[in-house]
Amino acid sequence: MTRWVKLARTVQARHHLRLAYAPGENAQEHAQAALSALGEGFSSNADDAVFEYPGGAGARNPLWRYVDRNLLFTASEFTVNMLKERSDPRLPIMVEPAIKDLENGETVYRGHRNAADPDPDSTISEVGHFFTAEDAPLNVASYADAKFTEAEAHLIMSGPGAADAPYREGIRAIMEKWEVASDDIDAYLAERPMLGSVANPLQEIITEKWIANYLTVEPWNDWRRTGYPQVEPVPEAFLPGIPVRIRTPESELANNSANVRASGIDPGLQGMLFSGPSVWWGGSPPAAVTGGN
Repeated sequence: MTRWVKLARTVQARHHLRLAYAPGENAQEHAQAALSALGEGFSSNADDAVFEYPGGAGARNPLWRYVDRNLLFTASEFTVNMLKERSDPRLPIMVEPAIKDLENGETVYRGHRNAADPDPDSTISEVGHFFTAEDAPLNVASYADAKFTEAEAHLIMSGPGAADAPYREGIRAIMEKWEVASDDIDAYLAERPMLGSVANPLQEIITEKWIANYLTVEPWNDWRRTGYPQVEPVPEAFLPGIPVRIRTPESELANNSANVRASGIDPGLQGMLFSGPSVWWGGSPPAAVTGGN
């Protein structure tokens, strides 16, 4: 039961920050509430809430079907390029090398650009087998995520100096969880600038949190409330812009259209797509948090 309470408090802290920049909400009150909840939350990777898949018939990680059926579960160009730009040692864990695409005898990682025409399978990297193996665990909530939540809360309350330590603890926690070599962890942390020296400390925190929450829904939630990481919509995409809400269920469109309209959503084509007005808690971080003027 103690571990369940830690999970509940960690999720509670996450939800407080989800409201921090929402219209009419007080960011500092939510940040303080998040820090109070985290005081009873996860304290190490050992506390992580993980759904285990032992492997074998009826007990495999759902992502394994891509491997089993030889379906290409591609890594995105956005992800691969971000990891390359940061010289991130997690790249070979998160992404498989392109099978036949070699340059100067070195392995090449190449992601697929969203909405672009398909490339030959052998030239595009797959999502790392660390996440798609039949016995790969599914992370529900992590200590690393909690540390990035703590870093953002301290940033709101006291500025980047107070946020730097939990920010770095979050990076170390997820790297250790993913079995990155200790020397590589130390080298990567040494290259990360102090949050007090970067133009936008919130963007840096959310970017590292985005990497740590790979293949989960939380990066989308963070993007909708902060706008980070900055993602450019692809012009070839079918949908206009980046989706900001989950598709409205057909039952609501058909049987509750008056309230659908009252929420600002057109029950027609707009309601059937992942578009329309943003969720009510989608906000805009203040300049005091982002470092802007």
